[in-house]
Amino acid sequence: MKKDLSEESFKAIEDAAKRILDVYGKQAVDAARVEYQAGDLIFTRGAHSTRIFHEGNEVFRTLSAWSSTEKPFFNPYDWIDEVERIAQSIQEAKSE
Repeated sequence: MKKDLSEESFKAIEDAAKRILDVYGKQAVDAARVEYQAGDLIFTRGAHSTRIFHEGNEVFRTLSAWSSTEKPFFNPYDWIDEVERIAQSIQEAKSE
């Protein structure tokens, strides 16, 4: 995945996060979220957002179109490589 702020990169990360949460995500204690932790990465999905945290810092956020209090957020860095690796491992497992 490219590490830039393009719409294509943002969508690729969003799709990867959704796949990861679909396969590995577990219902959170508050039951309003699905979450998954892999090393320094934490993926969460609530009713209106998908978020990725790296080393405790929010690095990615996508929200439903009607949310006016927060905006989508994307801080590209090396964490993208790990997201790509996890998502790729899902694809490889499905093709076996």
